Amino acid sequence: MITKTGIRVLLIAPAALLLAFIVVYGVNGPVWDHLASAEIFDRWYTHRLTFDFLFSQNMEHRKVVPRLVVLALGLATRFNNKAEMVLQWALLGATVAVMFRAFREDVAASGAFALAAFLPIAWMMFSLRPYEVLLVGDGLLTYLSMAFLVGALYLLTRAGKRWTTLSAAAAAGILASYSQSNGLLVWPIGSIMVAAESHVRTGALRRRARVQLAIWTLVGVAVLAAYFHGYVNPPNHVSPRTVIERPVVAAQFFTMLGGGSLAPERSSAMVMGVVLVGLEALFAVALWRWWARDRELPPFGAWLTLTAVATDVMITANRATSVTGSLTPRYAAYSCLAPIGVYWCAVARRDRIRAGGTLSAVVGTLLVVGYLAGSIDTWKLRDRWYADKWWRAYELYAARYQPVSSLSHLYPNAEQARAYAESLERYRLNVFAEPHVDPRGLPPPSNPPRFELQLVNGLPPRPGETLVVTATDLVTLRGWALDADGRRAVSAVFVDVDDAVELPGCVGLERDSNGESLPRSLKWTGFGASFGGFVVPPGRHSIALRIVPSDRRSVFVTRPLLTIERN
Repeated sequence: MITKTGIRVLLIAPAALLLAFIVVYGVNGPVWDHLASAEIFDRWYTHRLTFDFLFSQNMEHRKVVPRLVVLALGLATRFNNKAEMVLQWALLGATVAVMFRAFREDVAASGAFALAAFLPIAWMMFSLRPYEVLLVGDGLLTYLSMAFLVGALYLLTRAGKRWTTLSAAAAAGILASYSQSNGLLVWPIGSIMVAAESHVRTGALRRRARVQLAIWTLVGVAVLAAYFHGYVNPPNHVSPRTVIERPVVAAQFFTMLGGGSLAPERSSAMVMGVVLVGLEALFAVALWRWWARDRELPPFGAWLTLTAVATDVMITANRATSVTGSLTPRYAAYSCLAPIGVYWCAVARRDRIRAGGTLSAVVGTLLVVGYLAGSIDTWKLRDRWYADKWWRAYELYAARYQPVSSLSHLYPNAEQARAYAESLERYRLNVFAEPHVDPRGLPPPSNPPRFELQLVNGLPPRPGETLVVTATDLVTLRGWALDADGRRAVSAVFVDVDDAVELPGCVGLERDSNGESLPRSLKWTGFGASFGGFVVPPGRHSIALRIVPSDRRSVFVTRPLLTIERN
């Protein structure tokens, strides 16, 4: 039999694993929407940070709260994205803590039973599945909105006798609304919650609930009116008419969206989605009957399920371009609330349902299986994800040398990406705030490092061959480099052009082993570099490498390894 201490360890374990995953595989280097955060700092340092900018629309969101949080944390950490990821983890932990408090009240139990029954919920919330938001600072939208939305709904359950609690719930609702667009759901769902409570109360408590419903509705209408004033439908969203025009695709998208938090693979997600929809319908009917007939309020988990289902409807209406898009990992951050809510209701109403204990165990098992399936799938992708983000961070650091084809990896508008990179460099933020090796003035090493240039533009280099490029072409170099003893990766590699120009390279890449088996200690000893043809003037140029060993006390200059002719 597991002791109470053992149960606590099982509760903490997934949270600790998630934090370790973030620390090890998180990369400091914003891309896409988060790279646009450079404008926040530029406006701050040039005294142009206005309310109009903070309130301005970004896609379907008005990111007032995330922008302020990014600014405050960025000023303290030089816009370090890994600090943002840790904050996201803390927000997720705070959300789980609120959920546990509400769960303990709903199941009317404490001690070991409440802890053990909450295990599947904690595991599901701390799943590695939504790694696309966990490992980017822009996930603050999701975890801020979730923390405030769950907090607001929980406060509403306790607002029956205190107006200050209702005020706190409204404040949390406003913060949720201006964190992410689905935070707006707090107003209609909150109204339903308060209306449901007014039905089960009598006398003064019913009158108070009706007044609170009116206040909550008025505040919600005001927030929604302000939010949609001047709102423009994002150009990359599909029209909501698509749901009507392609109902089968929309239905499949919605079903797989719900099952995607439990299974990362298409067929399994569809099966899980169908099962989940069936369970949601079953509990919706049962909870409605108990509320209408017996004046019994639904458990808090029911509102979590409603939140997830409404969020999935919003995503389906805006993003249902293809069925496979429903399995995008970032959607799992919110869609996991649906199976969590179903399990919650099963445990809280286990005595009202025939074989309630068995049903609770079955749904709880689905959550645990979903946690394992999603986390294992993410674990398999970890190296590929890390390598891609590490290279993107390098492209940001070397943006001034990159052609349009590389910068478009960072942001849809390549020239805007260059401008954002220049802004970060100007204020020494993000990758530009990190310590970098300066090879100037370093003496040659006593023993040369070991290295190999393996690929030039994806092909093995040929001795004596000249690479012909134009100003817009991309040149990429890949290889590996080790200290003279062959045990440690070097600390830096630079591309030397005519022994006059030094272009930064990237170390710590996954090494191309050419099919050979490498020990783990040598797996990440690869290096790479990329630059546009415009970096070199017209004519022929010799390319060598400057390699700085791990002790950073010397620099080794290779012989010319490549000749480039710029047309």
